[in-house]
Amino acid sequence: KLISVTDLYVNNNDIYISGYTKNENDKFALTVYKSSIENLNNIQFNKIFQESDTNCTTTPPHLGGKMKYYKNDNLDGLLLTTGLILRTETQDIKGISEDSICGKILILDNNNYGYKIFSKGHRNILGLYVDKKLLLATENGPRGGDEINNIFYNKNYGWPIASYGTLYNKKKSQEKTHYKKNHKKNNFEEPIFAFTPSIGISEIIKLPNSFSNFWQDNFLIGSLNKKTLYRVKFDDKYSKLLFFEEIFIGDRIRDIVYFKDEKMIIMSLEFSGSIGIIQNIK
Repeated sequence: KLISVTDLYVNNNDIYISGYTKNENDKFALTVYKSSIENLNNIQFNKIFQESDTNCTTTPPHLGGKMKYYKNDNLDGLLLTTGLILRTETQDIKGISEDSICGKILILDNNNYGYKIFSKGHRNILGLYVDKKLLLATENGPRGGDEINNIFYNKNYGWPIASYGTLYNKKKSQEKTHYKKNHKKNNFEEPIFAFTPSIGISEIIKLPNSFSNFWQDNFLIGSLNKKTLYRVKFDDKYSKLLFFEEIFIGDRIRDIVYFKDEKMIIMSLEFSGSIGIIQNIK
C-alpha cells in the first residue's frame, strides 16, 4: 500500500521500510513497516508507525522517513525523520513545537513503538550518520541553506524560523527574506556548515581509512542539484568543516553506501536510474 518509498534500512536481522500511505481519512501519512529477515522465505511486514499529523508536507510526499538505529544515554530505538515543507513558506511553528510531529527526529521505542522527540526544527533530512554519541544529519534548506548538523538530544535547529536560505516565491511586497540569519542569537543550534547556494544535499557516510591512504577520516556527502559527490573532513569536535572537495558525477546522487570487503562506494543515480561505483582497485 506504499505510494512512495523514502528509505530502506537493515539492522541486524530486521528490515525497515518507510514511505507514504493513505490513512483512514485518505490523507498522506509517513508510515514505517518492519519484518524479520532471519528466514528470507518468510518475510512478513507489520506496520509499526504511522504519522498522526498529515499537514507536514506538500503533495506528492517524497521527504522525511530516514532511519538509523541509536543506542546511547538511556535512549534505545529507531531514529525516524519527519519533514516540514510548507506550501506557502510561512512561519508555521510546527517544526519547533512539542505538540506537532512535523520537522522532527523521532526515536521509536523497541517494545511498543511509541515515540519521543529526539530533536526538532528540521525541514527535510536526507542523510543520517550514527556512531555512538555522534549523530550527523544532512538537511535540505529552502532556496539555499542546505545544512550539515551535529544533532544533540532535545535540541532545536530552528526551522522554519531560522535558515541561511531564502523564500522560493517572493512577491514584491515581501521582504527579501523573513528567515532569521543567526541561529544562536535566536536560541537555536547553528549548523556545522550551510551550503549557499544549496546543492540539494542528500546522504552522508563515513569512509573507512582503509579505502585510501590519502583519504583519512573523511566523509562522503551526496548532492542532487549539483550532481556531485563531496569529500569532506570535520574537526575533532564536529563543530566545523575543515575542507570539502567536489567530485563531479553527472547525475543526481540519492543515496550512498560503502562495501568494506570490495572497497567499493555505491551511489544510486536518480536521472539514469542506475548504480554508480567508485572502487579502489590497487
